[in-house]
Amino acid sequence: MNLCNEPIIELILDIITGVVSFVGLKLKILYEEKINNNLKKKIVFDTVKYIKQVTKNISITSEYNRFIC
Repeated sequence: MNLCNEPIIELILDIITGVVSFVGLKLKILYEEKINNNLKKKIVFDTVKYIKQVTKNISITSEYNRFIC
């Protein structure tokens, strides 16, 4: 009886290991996508903020030059 149970137990453990590995990989992929998306959003937000500030400074400088000249 003990001889028959060992292969079944090994098969069950292999299946459980495969399922846990699959779920772990899917979670890792989803987490990395979320991190990448958040990073990209932050980079775009900071870039837009920088461009707005630069164009504001250029606008102020051109108005200043217009009044002085």
